Amino acid sequence: MLKRDPFEQYAEAVLLISVLHRRQRAVTEHLKAFPEIKLCQTINGDYELMCRVKVPQLEDMAAVLETISEIPGVERMKSVVVLATNFDRSYTETASLASLQAAGIDRGEAG
Repeated sequence: MLKRDPFEQYAEAVLLISVLHRRQRAVTEHLKAFPEIKLCQTINGDYELMCRVKVPQLEDMAAVLETISEIPGVERMKSVVVLATNFDRSYTETASLASLQAAGIDRGEAG
């Protein structure tokens, strides 16, 4: 059984938020007030915003989601709880595989 550090974040979810027309900026400003929201991005598709939410315990997630759902302009939400993080490159420089391979070919490392 894995032992968790009690001082680390325990539960994480991806939250998709559908926003009423012309309310995205106002909703985003409200979301900034939530310390549990670690990332908020504009996306395309059926939802306008995607947020990463972290709370100390899974039981805390429901209260945060309920409060977010009450923000004026939030039409609907969908949440997905993260079960495990297999790897995280959020804090590393971004380079595409193609550019790395091209750099290797330029140095004579083809193969």
